[in-house]
Amino acid sequence: MKFLLAHLVGDYLIQRKWIALRKGSSFWVALLHGTTYALCYLVAYGWRVWPACIAISLTHSVQDYWWWNTKHPGRKWWGYDDSGIQIALAIVVDNTLHLLVNYVALTLCGVVV
Repeated sequence: MKFLLAHLVGDYLIQRKWIALRKGSSFWVALLHGTTYALCYLVAYGWRVWPACIAISLTHSVQDYWWWNTKHPGRKWWGYDDSGIQIALAIVVDNTLHLLVNYVALTLCGVVV
């Protein structure tokens, strides 16, 4: 439960609007978001997962920066449009990739998720 809760808190609850609006135009803003996101896992699981948190922070930052530059709703990419189903699918894929990376990183640190 804390695995999913850390994701939701880090990616939605504590992400400020200015970060959400700028993480695709500045890698430093994406890195700030990725770092605060990863800190949620550090709080949830303790210091033993710090190596996973570094991986989570970096991969989350790169994924969000890339995602917002290529697949963000409104971008035309592989026929991507602004329809509701396309936006919903984009959100599901984005979150699934984040959770998959986090699962692997935490498992490699010996955490049973």
